[in-house]
Amino acid sequence: MVGLDKAREFSRSQVDAVELVRDLGSSEGIEYQAFGSAELDVAHTRRAFEGLKKDHELLTRQLGISAEIFSADECREQFFDSSEQYGALLTRPTFGLHPLRFCRGLAKAAIRRGAILHERSEVLSWEKSGDGQHLINTAGGTLTAKKVIFSTNGFMPEDLNPNFYARTLPVISAIIVTRPLSEDEKAAHVWITEHPAINSRRILNYFRLLPDNRFMFGGRGHTTGHVEGERETYARLEAMLKKIWPEWSGVTVDYGWQGLIAMTGSLIPSIGRLDADDSVYFGYGYHGNGVNTATWTGKQLADWIGSGESPPLPQIVQGLARKYPLAGLRLHYLRAAIALSSWRDRRA
Repeated sequence: MVGLDKAREFSRSQVDAVELVRDLGSSEGIEYQAFGSAELDVAHTRRAFEGLKKDHELLTRQLGISAEIFSADECREQFFDSSEQYGALLTRPTFGLHPLRFCRGLAKAAIRRGAILHERSEVLSWEKSGDGQHLINTAGGTLTAKKVIFSTNGFMPEDLNPNFYARTLPVISAIIVTRPLSEDEKAAHVWITEHPAINSRRILNYFRLLPDNRFMFGGRGHTTGHVEGERETYARLEAMLKKIWPEWSGVTVDYGWQGLIAMTGSLIPSIGRLDADDSVYFGYGYHGNGVNTATWTGKQLADWIGSGESPPLPQIVQGLARKYPLAGLRLHYLRAAIALSSWRDRRA
């Protein structure tokens, strides 16, 4: 889509983003429960494993990413086994963490440096005064600012500024977490890895063992956001979990939650400053990689505002994402894409 050089540039930024999270955890003393040291992409069919082999070649030979390929037997010996395990691709550097602990740690670090955080302050309107000041109106009061960073990702309120209308497609991501697994239950599927993992389905699932031996399993949520749809999502995820790991069919689910990620039309992040108003900066479109990419984006925008000079951003992330055509039909686009991807997963 963008050429090898631009792809390499973006890949390097993603590696830098992972290392930034690691460095912040260390330098700021954030206890975010790091777990694992790589990510597993697990083939759910034999055909999918052939695709992972091609990905391995691309990552290692073209993009310079550290990666290894493992057969089904090797995956069983070193990581885990399941009813949908035909080999795996391992990539570094990455690791699992507790996102809320990391977020709270960043908040404390910001407060230590003099930042004032206003919790539960939904922005109701955004205006600009005659002298160039931004007026950010909330239910609790009005803030004035010379510069604004608009970086709410999947929760982007499009009505606040017309420049951001139709730039994202909010998609619900949902997670369930089981009760703690016993050693015998882990052994039933030879689970010996701490690495976070995804599978190769187009409607992918992501999963990992947590430090307290609970099993976390996630995937796409319902398209409506209604309570009934949420219940259906959790039931579907639980059924999928027990289909993939049938020896855990008696394991109960203790927790479930969901939230929004933001997809852009180009499927890459969007970072920059408005051409129409150079006092407004933005960052969004992390496609499920928000812990590292949003952290890295925040640093780029902070450096930009602090120095007055644009940082060396990868070319493909610069500027506003293109608008979705016929924006009112975005929900229908999403439903059609999910239906098509589900059909392809069944055929794989």
